Amino acid sequence: MKNKGFTLLFAVLTASILLSLALAIFNQMYKSLLLSSASKESLAAFYAADSGIECVFYWDLKHAGFSYSVFATSSASVLHGGGEGITCNGLDFPNEPWTLTRDATSATTRFSLSFAGSSFSTEGCSEIMVSKVESGGNIFTTVESRGYNICDASSPRKVERAIRVTY
Repeated sequence: MKNKGFTLLFAVLTASILLSLALAIFNQMYKSLLLSSASKESLAAFYAADSGIECVFYWDLKHAGFSYSVFATSSASVLHGGGEGITCNGLDFPNEPWTLTRDATSATTRFSLSFAGSSFSTEGCSEIMVSKVESGGNIFTTVESRGYNICDASSPRKVERAIRVTY
């Protein structure tokens, strides 16, 4: 009669070991899911930043419709007035809220692009700053694009990635 509770003790011990093993596996899977979700959000923010850079490159360097850059280089430069069909992601961005600050030898243009309703699987956006400085007859350009996976500033899931290009 001394071994009467052995079966019950063995069952409880086995159940405890199996439960601990299940919790450890669940914890590992949960962390993996969080990491892959963060990677996806980071990639969406990076793509939004890259799209902003590509938009600037197209309208500053490659587009043949204008004899000048659509971005101001100084207070003496031609200022693009908008309305000529300059679009990125279907938005006529000069007609969107944008900011221009300039002096005799430099200018900075800021604008935003939204990717809601586009081919992206996320509703990202980017904030772009184009700085042009005249020096020694040359124009030096710096483009900084900050991409976001979510445009809501109060969201705790908002991820920012930035790209800066100088040419």
